[in-house]
Amino acid sequence: MRAWRQQANCLIARFGRSTDGSTAAEFAIAATVAVAIIFAVIDVGRAFIVNGLLSDSIRSISRENRVRETPYSGVEFSTHALATIAARASGFLTPADVTVVTTVYDNFQDLANGQTAGGAPPGGRPDQIVKYRLTYDMDYYTPFVGMLMDSVQFNHVAEIIVYNEPETES
Repeated sequence: MRAWRQQANCLIARFGRSTDGSTAAEFAIAATVAVAIIFAVIDVGRAFIVNGLLSDSIRSISRENRVRETPYSGVEFSTHALATIAARASGFLTPADVTVVTTVYDNFQDLANGQTAGGAPPGGRPDQIVKYRLTYDMDYYTPFVGMLMDSVQFNHVAEIIVYNEPETES
């Protein structure tokens, strides 16, 4: 019995001194962390790109509405807005998943009080204030980023408020 115990102790001591698999184990741990960080950086980069795309799209949509001679109808506005977003998406977002909301106000006092102008087209009429809001939920590539952010999606919001200049006689 004693020989068996002594032999087991020698085997355990030899296993403790051996470093044959330590490099592989250390690499597995370090590589996992490195790959996770790389994907997290990719997610953060995508978030910045999507924010830029939404901001650019909302400026273009509002600009088109301001210079247009006749206001868009609801369907025309939605079609134009989605086409504008699709032209800028570059594969970073799905245009159909972007929510476009416009709110029209008659003056700045109404904007401050939250009183909307009823019956106005989506882009408003001349001499009205329009608030454009685009929202998009982006999924993360990296699951642990979602855990850090307490969500599996990042909600992007782009908002702009414009004043439609009154028409002038030439």
